Amino acid sequence: MGRSEENHQGHPGFGYHTVDTMEYYASLGAPPEKMVMGIPTYGRGYQIVDLENDGLYCPTDDGIRQGPYTLQKGIWGYNEILQAMNNDTLINLPEAEPHAWKVVTDGCYKAPYMVNGPYWIGYDDVDSVMWKTRYINFRGFAGGMIWSADTDDFGGNDGPAYPLLTSINQALADGDEYDPNVTGCETAPICDLNAITPDPDLTTAAPTTTEEVTTEPPRTTSEGAPLGSLCDEHNEYLPYPGDCHKYLMCKDADGDGEFDIIIYTCGDYAFNPNIDACVDPNLPGNCYLCGNC
Repeated sequence: MGRSEENHQGHPGFGYHTVDTMEYYASLGAPPEKMVMGIPTYGRGYQIVDLENDGLYCPTDDGIRQGPYTLQKGIWGYNEILQAMNNDTLINLPEAEPHAWKVVTDGCYKAPYMVNGPYWIGYDDVDSVMWKTRYINFRGFAGGMIWSADTDDFGGNDGPAYPLLTSINQALADGDEYDPNVTGCETAPICDLNAITPDPDLTTAAPTTTEEVTTEPPRTTSEGAPLGSLCDEHNEYLPYPGDCHKYLMCKDADGDGEFDIIIYTCGDYAFNPNIDACVDPNLPGNCYLCGNC
């Protein structure tokens, strides 16, 4: 919701948190009983430049890679956040390790962020939207709205469907209040803005994976040609011939035109070559991947 060190001009967080925004409109005369507070069902993600400094305010040099559904760098829907957190494959995040996300909840913001390798994303979860809604009750606002229902966990893949929207409705109905003007909250790790300078030459850790990797001799296509013959460029992703749940990665680091093949699996998900991602084949629009339409 906010933290004390942000309460001065010049700080990157000054005036940007939820309470600041709502109180600004109220200070200009907007009647609280006519104000509806927006609550996101998405997160903002970045790529940090120093793996040893992955807390709040730490330097970044790019947005997190696009998710499989929103397809927008720097923004993931809550459903994509849950998928990345729980998936056995992270095709769009080559420097991340499946099931290795570090989740930190800041006691002042009342909201979490998660980190895996260089990938960092802050977001709202069931608890954080509950605290925000209690602030709505405390200020007597008209209510809350979300953006948007299609990025909540509408399929109930990690529990009951629409968990964020449900949490808001429950908190509004309960009527419990939260005064954000508290002190002594427990903070997450913070980078010293004056001490850390991004290094453009900094390199991150080498990619790690836990997916299936073949050590067998090169396999062949149905026509008998080596799988490497399907490749056109280094680090190219391709569908695995005859198995919609697998994909290939083409490796030609020395540029000699002879490709090595690494075979990965999406598990129960299917590989979508249009976006180079593992997606749920049961979702509308994905049924063609495994010929289920």
